[in-house]
This record gives sequence, structure tokens and C-alpha cells, in this order.
Amino acid sequence: MNNETSFERLFGIQDEILMFTMEQVGDKVDKFYVQGRITDDSYGNVTSVEGNIRTVIVGGRVLDVSAVLDDTEFYENVAFVRPRITELHDILRI
Repeated sequence: MNNETSFERLFGIQDEILMFTMEQVGDKVDKFYVQGRITDDSYGNVTSVEGNIRTVIVGGRVLDVSAVLDDTEFYENVAFVRPRITELHDILRI
């Protein structure tokens, strides 16, 4: 993948994550924060991945995501975000 294509995909992944999360919580919150974190070994192999909506702001108050998503919705967010965090890692390794 050339640099231009890589950058396009990076922005595409960001948009996918934000749009999916917006569809889940957009009508319930003023703002939301999605966090992703990945660790790898010295060979670039992924050793752990985290990624999901972390906090929301409603009426100026910072709330835990459980205030707007039930467990099923939260795990849907995790299942959507984590593979994209891994894909970001793979693109940035190149």
C-alpha cells in the first residue's frame, strides 16, 4: 500500500469508528470519546488490543459509557473498534 492509500485508509478507519459510535450514542450524548491502545513485541506482533467508547459527556457531566449503552451495545462497540485498531497498527508498521 503506498503512502497516499495508507493515509486514505487511516482516515477511513477513523471515520468508520466515529460513525459507528455516533450511530450508537449520538442522540444520547453531547460528546463521546473513543480510545484505542495496542501493544506489540519487538517483531511487531500484536500482544494486546484495547479499543472502545470510553466516556461520554451529557449536559456538561462526564459519565461512564454504561450511562448510555447496555452491555450488549458496549460489546458491539468493542467488537467493531478493536479490529480497526489492529488495522491501524498494521498500516503504521509499514
